[in-house]
Amino acid sequence: MHKEDQLALQCLILQSQLHKGVPGSKPKKPLINKDLLASGVDPEDVKLLKSLDSADRKHIYELCRATADLSIDCLLHQTCAFVACLIKGQPVDKLPGILTPVANAGV
Repeated sequence: MHKEDQLALQCLILQSQLHKGVPGSKPKKPLINKDLLASGVDPEDVKLLKSLDSADRKHIYELCRATADLSIDCLLHQTCAFVACLIKGQPVDKLPGILTPVANAGV
């Protein structure tokens, strides 16, 4: 199993434990603002995504790709919304710095 898939499964297991086996909530669309909580994402899920991002932004992108490959819709939508919130409202010249996976990039 690929490292990215292991990360996705670990996150899915943690999310499943937090939600007692019920999938987490998908963000409301369209994303109106940069706050995932206001978009209907559970606070514990937001905390999980922020902790992954603060360790290394690369983890967020790996999780996004793995959840797409493994068809884990809820976590995929949450991860994509997290990335969308990172870039929402940012000037175009700042996007490469935000989207480049750098260790300890943090939000």
